[in-house]
Amino acid sequence: MITDFQYAEELGSDYMLMPCKFDSGGGVETIDFGSQLSTERTNVVGTDECVLINPAYSSTPTFTFQACKVDSYGNPLPVSAEEYSKINRWLNRKESHKFKVKEDTYENIYYWGSFNIQAVKINGVIYGIELTFTSDYPYGFMDENTVEYSNVNSFTIYNCSDETGDIYPNIEITCLSDGDLKITNTMDNEIFEIKNCTKNEVIKIDSKNRVITSSANTHDLCNDFNYNYMKIISTYENRLNIYSSTLNINITVKYSPVRKVGV
Repeated sequence: MITDFQYAEELGSDYMLMPCKFDSGGGVETIDFGSQLSTERTNVVGTDECVLINPAYSSTPTFTFQACKVDSYGNPLPVSAEEYSKINRWLNRKESHKFKVKEDTYENIYYWGSFNIQAVKINGVIYGIELTFTSDYPYGFMDENTVEYSNVNSFTIYNCSDETGDIYPNIEITCLSDGDLKITNTMDNEIFEIKNCTKNEVIKIDSKNRVITSSANTHDLCNDFNYNYMKIISTYENRLNIYSSTLNINITVKYSPVRKVGV
C-alpha cells in the first residue's frame, strides 16, 4: 500500500496529503511500464516469416491516483483555496521532475515526468486531488548506484538494468601519473582516450549530456579527448563490464539502472 509520495524533493505528507491506491475491481490491474513494444513487422521475401522492424516502446506510460488531506489520526479534512494553490504550484509544473512512492519494495525506484491534477470535491468542498502522472520514459529507474575504485588499472561494473543496451554514467577520474589515458571495455572493445593527462589531474565526465571538464586549466581537452564516452553495457547474455586502463587511476562511476516496474 502506498503511504506517501515524493515529487521534486517534496513529500505529499508535507502538504498533509495521503495517497489512495487504485481499486479497479477485484484488485486486478494491468501495468505497462517498460513492456509495450511496437509490433511493426514486415514479411521476409519468399517466406512466410514476418520479422519485427524498428523495435521501440510504443508510448510513455501514464497512471492516475488520488490523495486526500488528512489529520494526524487519518481523518479527512477540507482543502482550502490557499492550500490547493500551493499543491497545484508544487505538482503541476511545465518541467519534469523525479517522482517516487513510499511503498514496500519501491523505496529505491523512481520515475521521471510531470503531473496534471484535478480537485476532488464533496458537496462543493475540496477534500483531495486526482493526479495523472505522465512519464518521460517507458520505464522507471533505480536510485543512483555508485561504484568506486582506488589506484587501479582494471575494474569491473555489473549492469543490473532490466533493459539491454548502453547506460552513459557520470564519472570522476583522478590520474595517478602523467600520460595518455586509455580505458577499454571488454563488452565492446572501444577505447575512451584522453591524451596528455597529468598526475593528480581530476577529470569529470557527464557521459549522457556529453560534458567533460578537467581540474588542469591548461589541459586542451578539445584536442586531447577522442569523444568516445564510456558506457556501461548490458546484453541479454552478459552484464559484466570489465575495463582496463593504461594509467593507474582513482575512479567513481554513478548511474541509474532501468527498472521495468509500474506503480
